[in-house]
Amino acid sequence: MSSDDGVSDDFLPQVRFGKFLDELAADGITQQRVAHRLGVSPQYICDCRAGRRRISELFARRLEAGFGRRHRWFIDSGAEPCHGDLGGAAPGEWRSFWIRLPLFADPIKGDPFVHSLWNGSVIEVSGPAAKQVRGAQQPYLLQLGLDDRRGRLRKSDLILISQSVAPAAEIQVLESSKGVFLARPKRHRGWEALSARRIVRGDPTVIGHCVGMVWAAL
Repeated sequence: MSSDDGVSDDFLPQVRFGKFLDELAADGITQQRVAHRLGVSPQYICDCRAGRRRISELFARRLEAGFGRRHRWFIDSGAEPCHGDLGGAAPGEWRSFWIRLPLFADPIKGDPFVHSLWNGSVIEVSGPAAKQVRGAQQPYLLQLGLDDRRGRLRKSDLILISQSVAPAAEIQVLESSKGVFLARPKRHRGWEALSARRIVRGDPTVIGHCVGMVWAAL
């Protein structure tokens, strides 16, 4: 079965993805920038465009969150390439609005938009993730550089951080003489750092917490 363009429907996702990348390129947005914004490698983008890798629903939703193109358009041959507010959302579904958040490779303390570690990278979050931002204090996105020692989070996962104290949160942001890092409170007393490479000593100060995961590494 073929589309009006004479292209087999089996190849529509990769063809549409290629057209999408061409549109971005016309606006000066390179595939490298697309990869960086979505938290994947440039090779991942190339493989999706060439059809060597399937465009999954998770990746399509990430494209929607990052660039506003309805995710169904990448995976459903009948979908339209709508942007912005999702007027066709199902009843009760959270409607999209966009919030731009700075992206960091390490947890920080202070205003994210003027922090010395910020390199200018931002990601637009939407839907439920954007709703969570409403109650966050000086929020930012953190892209994990290492796997969680418990295996619950993976390298390159994006998590939303709020710089407010929430004792009930599973993952806290701590500050000590050794810097700012993520840790879980132990059952009785003390802390367990997310990274197996770090040992928590002394009595660090809680300066924030993890609100939740924005999206998982592919």
